[in-house]
Amino acid sequence: MDIVKFLFFSSLEYLSILFMLSVLFRLSFKENLPPFIFITIILNLVSYFSRFSAQIGSYAVFLQVILLISCIVLIMRIHWFYAASMALIPSIGFLVIQGIIFYILDSFSLFNLAEDVGSDGTITFWAYMLQLFTATIYTLLALIAKFLNYGWSFVPQRVKINLNQRDNKLMLLGMIMSIVFLLVMRYAGLSGGIYLLINCVGMLICYILLFWVFHKKEQRFEF
Repeated sequence: MDIVKFLFFSSLEYLSILFMLSVLFRLSFKENLPPFIFITIILNLVSYFSRFSAQIGSYAVFLQVILLISCIVLIMRIHWFYAASMALIPSIGFLVIQGIIFYILDSFSLFNLAEDVGSDGTITFWAYMLQLFTATIYTLLALIAKFLNYGWSFVPQRVKINLNQRDNKLMLLGMIMSIVFLLVMRYAGLSGGIYLLINCVGMLICYILLFWVFHKKEQRFEF
C-alpha cells in the first residue's frame, strides 16, 4: 500500500512539472502524454528506490532532473543545452513553490524532513500533503499561464550552440547555479529555517534569470 501511495502522489508532482513544461514551451500535453507518462514512471522508480539509500537520497532531486534532461534529449530530440533549460525552469519553479510551503509548515512545526521522510523509506501524512499542495498549486499556475497564452516558441531542435553569445552565457550560468542549489537542497531541507529560505531564494534567482533570458530570446524570435 505504501508504494501505491508513493507512486500516486509522486506522479502528481511529476505530471504537474511536465504540464508546466508543455505550457511554457508550447507543446501539446495531450499529444505528448505517452512520453510524459513514460518519463513519470522512470522518475518515480528513481525517487522510490533512492529513499532506501541515504547517499543516493541526498542527490535524488539532482538525479531526477538529469534523467528528465536525458529524456527530453532522447525523446523530443532537443539539443542538450535547451533540454537542460526546459527541464530546469519548470523543475526549479516547482521546487521554489514546494520550498515555500515546506518553510511555512516547518515554521508551524507541522513538517520535519528528517521525521516525515524517514531513512527507512517511510513517509508520513504531512509529507504526502506537501506533495499534494505543491502539485495542485503548480498545476493551477500552469493553467493560468496557458490561459494567458504565455510561453516560448523559439526553442530549436538539434542545432549547434554558440556559447559566445551573451544570452547563452547567461543561460549556462543560470543552469550551473541551479545545479548547485539542487545539490544542496536536501541539506537545506534537513537544516530547515533560514538555510531552507536561503536555498529557495537562490533557486528563485536562477528561475528569474533563465525566465528573463528565454523571454528576451522569444522577443527576438518574434521580430
